Amino acid sequence: MRKSSSDDNFLHTVLGCVILFVVISCLFVDNIYITWALLVSLGIDALYLTVQHGWRWRRGSNDKIAPRERFLSFLASLMFLFLTTGTMLFMQAFCYESQATQADGKNAYLFLNAEYLLRSLACSFQLFTGNIDSNVVDGISDQPVLKGLISLQCFLSFCCTVAIILSLAYARVWAYYKLHRKTKIDSSHNHLYVFWGMNDPSRLLANSIKGQEGDRAVIIFVENRIQDDNDQDGWNSIVGMFTHRRQTFKDADELDARVTFTEIQLSEVDGTNLDISDILGQINLIKLRNLIQKLSKDITDAQLHIFFMSEIEDDNIRALSVLVQDSTIIQTKDSIKQHFYCHARRNGLNRIVEDIAFKQGLDVRTVDSSYLAVELLKADENNHPVRFVDIDEKNPTTVKTKFNSLIIGFDEVGRDALKFLYEFGAFIDCDATPNDEHRSPFYCIAIDKRMAELEGSFTSFTPAVMAQRNNDDSHSPLVELKSCDCLSSDFYNTILTSAFCRAVNYIVIAVGDDELGMTLAIRILNYIRRVRADLHKLRIYVRSYRSDKEAYMNKIASYYNDGYNKGVKDKSYMNDSVILLFGQSKDIYSYDMVINEKLTQKGRMYQESYARLRGESTLWDARRKKEQEKGSIDNMRSLRRKELQDLGNALHANTKIYLLKEAIRMTVGTDYDWNDFFSRYFDEENMPQCEGSYDKIRYPLLSREENNIILNLARLEHLRWNASHEMLGYTGPHPSTKDLHSCDERTREHNCLRPWQELDEESKAASSPDWQADYKLFDFSVVDNSILLNKGKLISN
Repeated sequence: MRKSSSDDNFLHTVLGCVILFVVISCLFVDNIYITWALLVSLGIDALYLTVQHGWRWRRGSNDKIAPRERFLSFLASLMFLFLTTGTMLFMQAFCYESQATQADGKNAYLFLNAEYLLRSLACSFQLFTGNIDSNVVDGISDQPVLKGLISLQCFLSFCCTVAIILSLAYARVWAYYKLHRKTKIDSSHNHLYVFWGMNDPSRLLANSIKGQEGDRAVIIFVENRIQDDNDQDGWNSIVGMFTHRRQTFKDADELDARVTFTEIQLSEVDGTNLDISDILGQINLIKLRNLIQKLSKDITDAQLHIFFMSEIEDDNIRALSVLVQDSTIIQTKDSIKQHFYCHARRNGLNRIVEDIAFKQGLDVRTVDSSYLAVELLKADENNHPVRFVDIDEKNPTTVKTKFNSLIIGFDEVGRDALKFLYEFGAFIDCDATPNDEHRSPFYCIAIDKRMAELEGSFTSFTPAVMAQRNNDDSHSPLVELKSCDCLSSDFYNTILTSAFCRAVNYIVIAVGDDELGMTLAIRILNYIRRVRADLHKLRIYVRSYRSDKEAYMNKIASYYNDGYNKGVKDKSYMNDSVILLFGQSKDIYSYDMVINEKLTQKGRMYQESYARLRGESTLWDARRKKEQEKGSIDNMRSLRRKELQDLGNALHANTKIYLLKEAIRMTVGTDYDWNDFFSRYFDEENMPQCEGSYDKIRYPLLSREENNIILNLARLEHLRWNASHEMLGYTGPHPSTKDLHSCDERTREHNCLRPWQELDEESKAASSPDWQADYKLFDFSVVDNSILLNKGKLISN
């Protein structure tokens, strides 16, 4: 029966304690036998480890450790053995020298053995560099056997060092061989993925690509050498020539990827003063240049994907700006589908880089992990605010409870989370009427200890948001920003008050650290449970930052979630997921999210379906091309706004469908024929059977209750649209521009940013002999499209 690793660890622990005791004893005694006992025990332990690791290396094992890793483990244990035997040999040499000294009448002193032991250890270390202390050899000139053993030990120790270097050199040579001899570019290997540097995001993304595309994908990592050999000489230069991170080669082998090396980082190249256009050749990436050129020669569906996934945003942008000037990239852009990915914040400055690249015929995509983390939160309907409020039974699709939320950390994730909650948390109040439409009570407080630095850019950009007040007796602000340290007593005394703990529905924690975030979540959960037993309308979301900690953090969250549910007596209080991680790296850096642009595809599908319902001919790609070719700031701003609205509508459809199902259940019951509903809602060509205009829009084949539900969903859509535009920095027309009946992108004023009951009047004012405006019909069309796209979900339900 094979011993477990825990048994080995226990044995080594006991042996280590014994050795430590002996070492301490050696410092205070002059008995040479205790020192030798120490060395012999070390030698036995080293011999045991060497035999154990050697057996595992030769015979293999059932674990997933690669043979090369087992060999290195054996080599390490062998070096430990040689270190011990070398120390023993030098100890014998020093003892011989000591005896000769005492024979001359000199006495030994208290710490002599400790000194000999440390000197022997230092000399033994020196053997691994191929050097022998000449002073020691001179002292034992009349001991040829001992001198010979020391020389033999020096040879064996140095062989271990050479073996280590050769193992590293082998990995590099093997990588060179795979790149130059085993890399194929042909019709079945026609997607080339090039990663500039290997880190956690690029590793996860490459793994997802390989799983999705298999052998079709040719993956290459471009790595910089760790050390600059020009600054080193001698032994350090030899080691530096072969040294590289073992993990890089290991990961590349697991992905069947290639590794190539460059002497200079692209971000260090002066892109404004390039002497030559062959940038890839300049940085010694000849093979990569040749592969790209081969890819461009009569290969069907040839694709080139280049990634700059460093955590340093400026380096990514500089590297991108340099590489797009390369002559090979420029010459092959018409024959290869080229895509460039830049790990950076999705802000106005970086979006300009995308627009400039588009004018050059290049497709540059920003990979913003903070933005994608929140968008993934939106994509799951279980995370939508509608799940944490109570729907009114008398006025279906309206809400009768307040939505309360807390955001801890106001960096990129915190700001995006606020935008999400403000937009998707906009509901019709149960007391509202078609002539008095207002959103249900909403409150979100965001805290950060650096809020004084962070709030200025947000509040100045979103004046309409900060001016909004709840339509209740309190007239409290919808959004509040507060400077507060989440670890301070002020946080618990002024933020987590008993009243707030009883009412809060949604907490987002994004503090930049996994352990701190989870610790806060647990503390807050326990704090809330003091005053509140029912947690089924509460969710605490913790932003995940490091992939290597995700499994551990999920286990902690599951422990508290399970523990809460097991202690619940009232089953209506059950909540399977009080604490949840979001923005996990494996979800963000995936083929679907980055390469396939899953979110963009959702927006595209929504827009094209909406255009068909509206009888519009301009689809997603044509609209983008048209606006980008115009190239003005206002045209690009308009394009971003419209694309964000399409994506927002695609994701918000889950909220609308949830409200639709709940409203039908409340008014008609659970035994509802959705096939019959669709046959009365849409005709044979899937066009809505709708009539009337302005406030007379109705669906003649639907019942009065069903018409009322669709009307409320249209009103809900207008609330969402208003909230979204307010978060984008838009306002309604100012008194000085009250005659504006369109959107002014320069001033960010939109004529439709007004209450539902004012839309008909604005529609009539905006109409012309050539076009009759009906802004309410736009909202109804959004509802129509949302229901049509979710037909399968409703029928299967």
